[in-house]
This record gives sequence, structure tokens and C-alpha cells, in this order.
Amino acid sequence: LILQKEMHVVYALSHVCGQDRTLLAGILLKIFLHEKLESLLLRTLNDREISMEDEATTLFRATTLASTLMEQYMKATATRFVHHALKDSILKIMESKQS
Repeated sequence: LILQKEMHVVYALSHVCGQDRTLLAGILLKIFLHEKLESLLLRTLNDREISMEDEATTLFRATTLASTLMEQYMKATATRFVHHALKDSILKIMESKQS
């Protein structure tokens, strides 16, 4: 039910949970990542957010379920990349300080 393409259940949960947005985002992200549907979730919620906004300058300024999901998704996926990208440089710096 929660994985339906129309996201009716996700929208309802978002409305009901209100201030518990961070917890809801974490749970939804785990479910959708497990099912390999995270791009559908993020795209659908972000498209809805964009369509509801009148001013481009205020887009994603509010803390919404969409912005919270994006933040958590980026943290979850970017950590490995940042670690891999910076590992050699950090090791060189540490080695040069020990010499």
C-alpha cells in the first residue's frame, strides 16, 4: 500500500505526522531503498513540492517531508563517495605530519 505510485499513503502519513517528519522520512527512505524505489519517492515528492510553489526563490526553504527526505538520502548515499574521494588525501596528510 505504501509503495503505490500515487503516494496517497505517503501524503496521508506526511499530513498526520507533521512534526515527526524526520522519523517518518527515515522510515520511508528505508522502505523505498529496500524496494529500490527511492528515486520514485524523491521525484514524486519533489515534483509535488515544486508544483505547489509560486516563487522560485522560496523553493525548498521550508522544512517539508520532501526536503527532509532529500537531506537524509544525500547523507546516506554521499558518505561512501566522500570517504572514497578523500581517503588518499587524508592519509597523505596524516603521513606527512607523522614524518
